[in-house]
Amino acid sequence: MKINWSYHIHTNYTHGQNSVDEIAAYCKKLNIQEVAMTEHIRLHSTYSFSKLQADALKAAKRYGIKIFTGLEAKIISNGQLDLPKNLKVDVIIGSVHTWPKEVDLKVAYELLAKSQAAIIGHPQIVDEEIIKLFIKHKKVMEISYKYQLSDKQFTLIQQFPELRLSLGTDAHSLGEIRRARVYFHRIIKQYNLYSQLWRIGDRI
Repeated sequence: MKINWSYHIHTNYTHGQNSVDEIAAYCKKLNIQEVAMTEHIRLHSTYSFSKLQADALKAAKRYGIKIFTGLEAKIISNGQLDLPKNLKVDVIIGSVHTWPKEVDLKVAYELLAKSQAAIIGHPQIVDEEIIKLFIKHKKVMEISYKYQLSDKQFTLIQQFPELRLSLGTDAHSLGEIRRARVYFHRIIKQYNLYSQLWRIGDRI
């Protein structure tokens, strides 16, 4: 299988180095046909998400590729995702970035599993209990280029074919998009995870 999509890319609207147009042009060069720019968000953001969406629409038309726009939001201790209400987006990634040290980390993932996020971003815990939790709540688990899993964790994932997997570049630069693609081809082939791969638009 040719992996011709790249999800979880950050732009210079927040912490990324490159503009929406630069990312789209680079992905076109790599023959990536589907991109998800899932930008960092907070309840009170310092940028216009609607402007990012407008830039993505222009770039998609210019380069002839599909561009999804979405959010990467952190879970907070009240069980909510740290994002504004009523934003219309293609996909939401729920991630743990900061978490109270006095509260068990698994609580964060229990909250994420019950949130409106479709994808659980770069999980810091991957064990049987967490995987079953994601399956129960119909969440997609991200395989991250930035936060790479161990052989033991990938072997465990193989034992749960019903678990859907999203390939998360988590790129903040163009070079990371290319390197992540090489990594994903190797990992998916090595652990034979083709049947578990999920694309935006697929049913969970």
